[in-house]
Amino acid sequence: NGLTKLLETNALVDEMKVELSALEPVLKQKSIDVNALMEKLAVDQEKADQALAKMKAAETQAIAADAQRDLDEALPALDSANHALDALDKADIAEIRVFTKPPDLVMTVMEAVCILLNSKTDWASAKQVLGDSNFLKKLTDYDKDNIRPQVLQRLQRYVQNADFVPEKVEKVSKACKSMCMWVRAMDLYSRVLKEVGPKREKLAAAQAELDATMATLREKQAKLQEVENQIKVLQEQFDSSVGEKEALGTRKKRGERGTRLGRSGKLTAALADEQGRWQESVALYQQDIRDVTGNVCIAAACVAYCGAFTSYYRQLVGYQWILRCQELGIPISANFSLIGILGDPYEIRQWNSEGLPRDTVSTENGILVTHGRRWPLMIDPQDQANRWIRTKESKNGLKVIKLTDNGFLRTLESAIRLGMPVLLEEVTSDLLTFHLPSLRLILQSDL
Repeated sequence: NGLTKLLETNALVDEMKVELSALEPVLKQKSIDVNALMEKLAVDQEKADQALAKMKAAETQAIAADAQRDLDEALPALDSANHALDALDKADIAEIRVFTKPPDLVMTVMEAVCILLNSKTDWASAKQVLGDSNFLKKLTDYDKDNIRPQVLQRLQRYVQNADFVPEKVEKVSKACKSMCMWVRAMDLYSRVLKEVGPKREKLAAAQAELDATMATLREKQAKLQEVENQIKVLQEQFDSSVGEKEALGTRKKRGERGTRLGRSGKLTAALADEQGRWQESVALYQQDIRDVTGNVCIAAACVAYCGAFTSYYRQLVGYQWILRCQELGIPISANFSLIGILGDPYEIRQWNSEGLPRDTVSTENGILVTHGRRWPLMIDPQDQANRWIRTKESKNGLKVIKLTDNGFLRTLESAIRLGMPVLLEEVTSDLLTFHLPSLRLILQSDL
């Protein structure tokens, strides 16, 4: 503790008088060692930063390669579909439009195309889509990166159809074969993109982290050069001052030792008063330790029984309990105080700032409320406790309810389940006997 440290300091001052004369050569060598260590640490840090930058660059490249591999699975099918669309002309499209009642596979393909183009899937609407002069351009320029999930979900019925494959569709219509390839390519690309999306985000984050690391590396390399220049200057200054220090001679060394010893004497003299105060504090702490049994016993009794008592009766009962402990030989503080035993000065100041009055009774009530294991019933004609509780528990999601509120029991049960505080206002003396059995069960339980 502090007192022991003070006594040790007095002994160390005496030892310093003997060791001071041999200390200066060691300090000189330490100065040289520290300069060398600074330079070594700077170089080691640069190497570590370079290794970290290389590692992050490798991680970024690996993520990019992984995402590209996934995309490469869908790109061949996408390219094939686009080439097939490029081979179509207006005559091929007109060939489909002439159908009054198209074959089933033609209708199936056009329904899938209409779904992707956000159009109705009946044949009349399909013919209107085919009649658009920009129909093929809409397919080749389709925004494949932003297909809505609802569209993809509707599309599954078609792409999972065993007959919905280019080989079978080609037997019915060459143009529909190309559009079938395009529909399947859009579905495949969207599924691959769904897997690649998180990898792209991870790649962007890794690239940003790599850029930041490289910027930090460049900054530290510049600082390293600056440190090396400073070390060089300091080394030159140190070399030039060594001779001057050695020329000071024994007289100057004795003067320095005298100055240090004088300062040490002033320090120990200044700490003499602190030594007395520390000794008094130690005695008080030892007395508190001896009295802890009785103090805790009386404090627990106050929490259990004194909540409903007036200030006068609390003092009277507390005095009788203290006398009883003394009769039984139980150590207890003669000036026992519930606030002194269970109160935290910082917490009490916080209560005051939240609206709790500063008088002794209010402070004791705050301690009884916060230390009791069960819910407190507060008689509060001036709304002081109400305002304090509202302010104190607002940050914890306090629920304020009345027995007349609709659904108050549901609110109470929800707060209990979520561990949130509840303030039940305007209760009457028949709270536990008159109202709902479920409320009585909650209030009588040890929650």
